[in-house]
Amino acid sequence: MFYKFIGGNCMGIKSIVRLFIFILLPVLMILSQAHSGEKLIKDIRLPEISSKKIILRVGTGSAEREYTHADIESLGLKQIRTSTYWKEDDGVYQGVLLRDLLRNAGIEASKGISISALDGFTTKIPREDWENWPVLLATRRDGKIMSIRKKGPLRIIYPKDLGGPVAKIEMRIRWIWAIKSIRPEN
Repeated sequence: MFYKFIGGNCMGIKSIVRLFIFILLPVLMILSQAHSGEKLIKDIRLPEISSKKIILRVGTGSAEREYTHADIESLGLKQIRTSTYWKEDDGVYQGVLLRDLLRNAGIEASKGISISALDGFTTKIPREDWENWPVLLATRRDGKIMSIRKKGPLRIIYPKDLGGPVAKIEMRIRWIWAIKSIRPEN
């Protein structure tokens, strides 16, 4: 059957091209997609931020944790270059993986989180997001601390350039900025 599929001539150039197009190319594409998330995110080092100002509260009640820039970045700085839904925001961001922050705060097993911004806007992110993609809690853009005017001090950055479900327009609502708190959803 395979012999007929490739045209009856296993040694011909047409056979090799067909084999590549119909079998090897799809396999290579699947393998490259599986590792593309890892290629978008890089481990980096930047000069430490010395401010002791609390910029984020994570959790609820007595289990609430407070974080400074330094506390957040001590969890392991990462960097991503990605497009966004707002052309002026495309670029390079640094921060920590959201799943690492949630693990540190003890709420990574929550079914989701509710994130609130300084202006009162709130959005929800389901656990599947931080389990399936390298979602970044950005602390810097182009190596510089983000002011509130520049959508800081913290913002969520998805790896939109991976394409597929993470790049759908419906995801835009989860790209919250000027973050002040994160609460678990149970």
